Amino acid sequence: ITNPNDDDLGNDTDTINIAVDTASSAAEFSNVANVTIPVAVTDNDSANIVFATIGSQSSEDGTATAEVQITLTNEPTDDVVLELSVSDSTEGLLSASTITILAANWNNGAENRIYIDGVNDNEVDGAITFDLRVDGVTSTDAAYNDLDVTTIPVVTLENLDDDTGIPAINITFTGTSQVLGETSEDGADAIAQFELSAQPINGESVTISFESSDTTEGELTSTNLVIESANWNNPTLNQLTIEGVDDDIDDGDIGYLLSALDVSSSDAGYDIVTGADIPDASLRNIDNDTRGVVVTKDDFTLTEGQSGEFSVVLESEPTEDVRFELTYDENLVKISPKVTNLATIALSFIPIRPQAQTDGYTFNGSNWNEPKVFTVTALENTEYIGNDIIELVTTRLVTTGDYQGFETPKVTVIIQDNDQEKTIRTGANGAILPAAATLSLLSVGGYIAYRGLRKREDV
Repeated sequence: ITNPNDDDLGNDTDTINIAVDTASSAAEFSNVANVTIPVAVTDNDSANIVFATIGSQSSEDGTATAEVQITLTNEPTDDVVLELSVSDSTEGLLSASTITILAANWNNGAENRIYIDGVNDNEVDGAITFDLRVDGVTSTDAAYNDLDVTTIPVVTLENLDDDTGIPAINITFTGTSQVLGETSEDGADAIAQFELSAQPINGESVTISFESSDTTEGELTSTNLVIESANWNNPTLNQLTIEGVDDDIDDGDIGYLLSALDVSSSDAGYDIVTGADIPDASLRNIDNDTRGVVVTKDDFTLTEGQSGEFSVVLESEPTEDVRFELTYDENLVKISPKVTNLATIALSFIPIRPQAQTDGYTFNGSNWNEPKVFTVTALENTEYIGNDIIELVTTRLVTTGDYQGFETPKVTVIIQDNDQEKTIRTGANGAILPAAATLSLLSVGGYIAYRGLRKREDV
């Protein structure tokens, strides 16, 4: 049995009856009853929607429009109304959100067209794909009215970008100066904030890696920053902390940079951005050190035979070794510990101090903050010379580093004589002369001169 009537209607399964009629049979079959044979006819049509893409691309500049033709898989018993939408309305705009497919045009796509225009933006986001889909079907034809829209295929379209360049990533700092970040050796941190020029598509995040140009001045608490799509324009949620690094050197306020190394994202527009595309952010680390030489005792009084101490220490770490030198009269005082193998600086000849000694001590990066103690002893003598004032002068700090040319303090020692005054008489008139040292008669012409004396009186 062949059914020659194949139609396009969705009729499910029908039943027909085939009757065997014996009315015209031979006489011997006249008593045979008529027979009815049921035959089931299974329909080969099902209700669904078919998209035919005529043009799959739209463009932001309006030069391209996507076109999709719609047909049905089988002829409906009545008109079919489709509700349409796109998955990303920031990229595609439908010419109509509903379309009615007449029963007479069920398979004529040219009569059932929908157009999709590209939506323009100012973002360099590249070509963005989106879908055209059916959200609802309405018809008096039960096969279509009850159609599950999740079974309807979607059609993928693409919106071409018309922007050039790359999306921007802006950096500011918290505080009064948003252009320059400040850290300090005292522990103050700088907070960098980040904002994207456009929201990443499809909820994608953007990851940026950073480095400090000078880790001896500023260090990052984290080298990576992840900016979530929802927070793309909220800098308070996109922050990076830079900590100031402390040192002991008087190096002033030092500038350094926060530099981006790489940018990665599943958003193609941001994934093409490189670290070099993001301008460096400037910072400075505020110094808390000051150069200085501290002498714990810069003047004291000693009686012959007594000793006193003073110490010397630097107030900041030197960039190069610093030799602290002092000069004294070794006939009057002794200084210990005596540093050996030290160069002696030649001084101008002073008649009353013919023996000038230079000693010193070298400070470096490991001992600069350890005070060096010197012991000063006033030497004994058997002559009365009265009080003697000695100046211990640090003639210079010998260095090629940051302490070069730095002025140093003086240490003054007042030596009190413990000898009795002696007198001599000379001349017919009995004039009294101080006998602090041996007198040398230089001339017989009525005057004498003497050297080695600490006090001089007319003779």
